[in-house]
This record gives sequence, C-alpha cells and structure tokens, in this order.
Amino acid sequence: MGTLKHKHMNKTYISSLFLLTIGLWLSSCSSSDEADPKPNQEVDFYFSNNFDSYENGVSLSSMKPFDAAGRTTVSNEQSYSGQYSAKMEIHEGDAGGFGLWGGLVPLSPGVKKGGEVWVRLRIYWPSSFVFSATPYMKFMRLHNKTSAGENGGYNDLYIDKANATTQVMRCIKEYHNIWEVYDGDKIPRDTWETYEMYIAVDDVSVDKGGQGRMRIWRDGALIFDRTDVPTITEAQGEIKQFNLFTYWNNEMPPTNHVYVDDMVIATHVNPPLKKDSKGNYFIGH
Repeated sequence: MGTLKHKHMNKTYISSLFLLTIGLWLSSCSSSDEADPKPNQEVDFYFSNNFDSYENGVSLSSMKPFDAAGRTTVSNEQSYSGQYSAKMEIHEGDAGGFGLWGGLVPLSPGVKKGGEVWVRLRIYWPSSFVFSATPYMKFMRLHNKTSAGENGGYNDLYIDKANATTQVMRCIKEYHNIWEVYDGDKIPRDTWETYEMYIAVDDVSVDKGGQGRMRIWRDGALIFDRTDVPTITEAQGEIKQFNLFTYWNNEMPPTNHVYVDDMVIATHVNPPLKKDSKGNYFIGH
C-alpha cells in the first residue's frame, strides 16, 4: 500500500507541474502583444536631447541643436533630468519673436505620406510666465510643405485659456481649419509637465478612408485623438520641421521665459516601442 501511495503522489505532482508549465506558457503568449520588446532609450530616435552635453549659458541656436532660437540657452536653473534644460526667452520689443523665441528642428528627409512623426518634451512654466498671445499661444507645431516647397499649413497645438479649466488647449491642421478643444486642468506653474504630439502623415483622414490622424498626450494621458484631419494638404506633401513656439503672433510680447527638457522626435523609421493605456505607440511619459 505504501508503494502505491508513493506512485500516486508522484503522478499528481508531475500532472500539477505540467499544468503549471502550460499555464505560464499560455500567459506569456497572451501578453506578448502588450510587452515592450526593449525600452525606448535603446531606440536610435531621429532627435533626442536633454541638454546635458553643453556648458551652462551657451546658445542652442545655429543648429546646436535648434535653428531660429536666438534667445534659447542652456540653463542650470531648472531641469527635469540631469543638470540642465533649454531656457527659452522672449523679450518685450521682440515683436513676433521669430528667430529668437523657442526653436525649430528640420526633418531631413521630410516625412511623406504613409509616414509617422512623434514629438515629446517636458516643460516648466515659471509663475512669472504671462500667456498673452492673441488669440492663442503657438506651442507644438509640425509643418507641412507642399511638393513645390510652399507652406501647406501647420499641425498645431495651441494654449488657449491657460488659467482656466475649459478651453485650456486646442488643436488644428491649418487649411483643414476645424478646431478641437480640450477642457481639463489649468496649466500649472513651477512644476514640470510632459507633452507628446503624434501625426500619421496623409492627405486623407482616417474618417475618409486614409491614415491622417493627430494624437496629443498630456502627462501620458491621451487628450486629443483626431481621425478627421488630413495632416498634409496634398499627396506629394511632407512634414519638414518641428517648431516649438517660434512666433508670438502679430503683437509685442511681454518678457517671458520657459524651460524645456528631454526633447525627443521619432519617426516611423525608428518608432517608439512603448504603448499608452489604449495600445497606441508613443514615446511616453
């Protein structure tokens, strides 16, 4: 009787071990679609800069790494990671401020129909910052040029009512000219926020059978997901650059400064590997 009991226990143990192994294998298969194959930092993104490779106070204009960024410098006054950030300034008397305020990053080659672009950055608005641009403040902008090299309009994220909880931000594709508005938390001061913008490049929107789409995240939460936007105006057009601020509209600005850190631009050539809560690929918070 003792021998038979021992054999029965061995069979029970082996069966349990087999079922556990199968269960673990099935669990691994079912979750593999959601797992990141490797962390984002291993991806060779088109552009990635935390501004820690520069000396404090040096200019970040003349393609080091921005263009049209005459008042943008390295600063140790604030940082999200590391020691430094990019301090972007505009002064009273700068008029629209183009060439001085913010900065732009050309995309070479441009991203054509069927491609994708992601831009993520951290931003710190000091308590002294005045949101007075009229009617809205240009913030994150992906520029479309036509096949003839003409302006095809921007894919724009604007700040509208920074100190309110309605119409805080709005987005648009110029020439498509249909706004979508975000209600939510007001723009905080003296703390870091993370913003990310994505477009699928197409002259035909998802709603009309194409791939044109715009997504925007705030601190990792998806706040815009537009399927009605053609992100270029013609099939031969392309996305040629990213503009951060760059123009304060047709008015004299107040003297202002803001800090930007951990800026990343990705395209479909080397896309991000993280996913948001809805399964969309993004660079991430």
